Amino acid sequence: MDLLKLNSVTTKLLTRVDSLEKVRSSFARRKIQILGLSQQFLNCDILVKKIQKINDNIENNLYTVASISEPVQHNTYGLPNGAWMKDARGHGSVIYLTDGHYGNILQEFRDMDAFKSGKPSNSYKLPYSFTGTGHVVFDGAFFYNRAFSRDMIRFDLRRRLVAAWTTLHDALLEEQAHRTHSEVEFAVDESGLWVLYPALDSEGFHQEVILLTHLRPRDLQPIQTFRTGLRRGRYGNSFLVCGVLYAVDNIQHRYANVTYAFDTHTFTHTVPLLAFTSTHQHTAQLSYCPLDKKLYAWDNGHQMMYDVIFAY
Repeated sequence: MDLLKLNSVTTKLLTRVDSLEKVRSSFARRKIQILGLSQQFLNCDILVKKIQKINDNIENNLYTVASISEPVQHNTYGLPNGAWMKDARGHGSVIYLTDGHYGNILQEFRDMDAFKSGKPSNSYKLPYSFTGTGHVVFDGAFFYNRAFSRDMIRFDLRRRLVAAWTTLHDALLEEQAHRTHSEVEFAVDESGLWVLYPALDSEGFHQEVILLTHLRPRDLQPIQTFRTGLRRGRYGNSFLVCGVLYAVDNIQHRYANVTYAFDTHTFTHTVPLLAFTSTHQHTAQLSYCPLDKKLYAWDNGHQMMYDVIFAY
């Protein structure tokens, strides 16, 4: 190869190398730009998650109970123990009532005026008796604990029949003759139907605990179960608001306190220390109604109502 041809080949090779260097440099710059954009998106994603967490905290705090009002008495009716309630997903004016710690009659009143006049508009004879005062009416059905058993029953009010039945196999219930308060308590909040009951803790040291279970209303099957910090005989009443379980320390003191709260969203236990007044010093039933955001109480034969004041 002569010198002229060698110079021509060398020039072409240098041009090719220079071209490749430019492509490599351009690719490197593009890679840096892509990495920069990826980092921006990553930071954006982190920011979105932070904003979501803040929103969740705000949402949770929005429905945190800040205080409970003094009770307002709406009627005096029946025995010292009983329960009165509304259907949180039904007609807002209709009132349902059970009189006594044990029985098989559910009464229905058209509205508050009918209740105060003592004139029920309907009456349901249950096929199986209830025990306690921890029952609820939800979405057209009466949910209760069958007497002398671990059974939970869904009684359809329109068809007047048992629509679902299941057993709390792990429930630890006292003998019926020794029961002084409701051991199986249903509750309704913004997210649906729940049940609270004592059971043996199979995950820990096989000690007794109080379990809170979110239920599927149509068939009473569990959605999720939580172990609370409550112990049987160490609290008075409980109620559930926006997925947070609250417990009152005593049912027979005029001036009591809400001394325990368990948040099912965060799995945290707190001591809220909210004042709670029991005018007649025997709060046999206490339940929250998400329909009107009020607490319903049966206090020694007097039907009381409390306003729930939220934090925000």
